[in-house]
Amino acid sequence: GNAEDEVAKLGVRTYLNRVIRSCVENRILVHDTEEAPQQYLFTGEIPQGLVLGQLLWDIMYDDLLKTRLPPEAVMVAFADHARLIITA
Repeated sequence: GNAEDEVAKLGVRTYLNRVIRSCVENRILVHDTEEAPQQYLFTGEIPQGLVLGQLLWDIMYDDLLKTRLPPEAVMVAFADHARLIITA
C-alpha cells in the first residue's frame, strides 16, 4: 500500500489523513536548465525533508516488517535495509 493507506489502517482520523495527503500529492519540482526551467510532477512520493517524512517512513516500514512469511524465510532489517533469507 501507500502511506495514506497505511495511516488509515492505524485509525488516523480522516481530516488528519487529508493533511498528510496534501503534503505528498501534486508536488512540483522546478529545476533550472540552460534552456528554460523544467518542471517535474511528484504524485504520492514523500518529499525529502518533510517534517512528517520519518513518521510516514516508520509506518510503511512497520507494515513491511509485519509481512507473514513461510517458515523457511526470515526477514532481517536494520535502518532502511531489509533482507529476506530463505533456506531450502
